Amino acid sequence: MMLRDDPLYRMQKQINLLNAQVKELKERESTPQYLFGWSGIISAIMAMPGLRGFWPMSVNRDQGVPNDLSNTGMPLTRNGTPSLTYSIPSKGAVIPNAIFQSAGGDYYSRADQADLDITGTDNGIGPSNRGITVGCLAWADAFTATMGLVSKWAATGNQRSYLLNWQTTGELTFSVTSDGTAATIKTATSSTAFVIDKWVFTVGRFIPSTEVNIFANGVWTPNTSSIPASAHSGTADLQVGAYNIGTQLLDGRIGFAFLSAIPAPDAVINDLWALVEPMLGDAVG
Repeated sequence: MMLRDDPLYRMQKQINLLNAQVKELKERESTPQYLFGWSGIISAIMAMPGLRGFWPMSVNRDQGVPNDLSNTGMPLTRNGTPSLTYSIPSKGAVIPNAIFQSAGGDYYSRADQADLDITGTDNGIGPSNRGITVGCLAWADAFTATMGLVSKWAATGNQRSYLLNWQTTGELTFSVTSDGTAATIKTATSSTAFVIDKWVFTVGRFIPSTEVNIFANGVWTPNTSSIPASAHSGTADLQVGAYNIGTQLLDGRIGFAFLSAIPAPDAVINDLWALVEPMLGDAVG
């Protein structure tokens, strides 16, 4: 039995203290903190240049309607019964999100208005900074149909503008048209076919006459072939969780969605992904 004034006793006590500190540090490193993780993501998107709309599913109005944090005053309208909740992935952090079920006709929308008619020719933005960025944090429960994530796109009347969606094979695509017709659709397709029950952070970007590009969990996949000088403004509503006038509905979840009238630089999206990825834990796609 070691006495309190025994050097070995004091050494063992110090070792035990150090082991406890190391254990605490490891737990902090392996478990992202909700407060700093989610708030960091919100702050980063709020600072995005050209932001037109930002709908984190942690901020809502009466009846669970997502509010717009971009200060352009565009809260969404609830269609069907999408419901706000949260999930906690293993080794991840709390992720506020909305659940969409296609059988219930679930999606959010915003009636067409000038702030949503982003064409890449806005003379209030510097010529070298015009374009479109649209993104979201998404989860699929099933791939039974092509599913809209964030869109201003209606085939009826050729009112196609921009569309971020999920294919039945798991790839993500971002598309724009120059005049709303199917003949002028330009699409970028993710290099990865994602699986269900995993989170994917995806961003579509349009740079006039240069590229239509898609980012999905750290990887950019551009299309630079015959890119139009502008995108069609159109009259379709903005839709989150759908496209084609409340059809092509998402079976899954969305954590946040955003829209910008400036094509975000690679560094901005890559830095945002660095904030998002640790939150997803074992549920990263």
